[in-house]
Amino acid sequence: MFQPFQPFQPFQPFQPFQPFQPFQPLPLRSLRRLRVLAGASARQGSDFKATLLVL
Repeated sequence: MFQPFQPFQPFQPFQPFQPFQPFQPLPLRSLRRLRVLAGASARQGSDFKATLLVL
């Protein structure tokens, strides 16, 4: 005999995303290093994503 159709399990309620952490202001030293790395990557012609991965 044909098995009766099993109803789907109810979906789990969607978990809300965690609220974003407030942006921490970067120290001047990090900003300076980022500017230096960005300038170096621009001279080398590599994309900016590589610089962000280094950080």
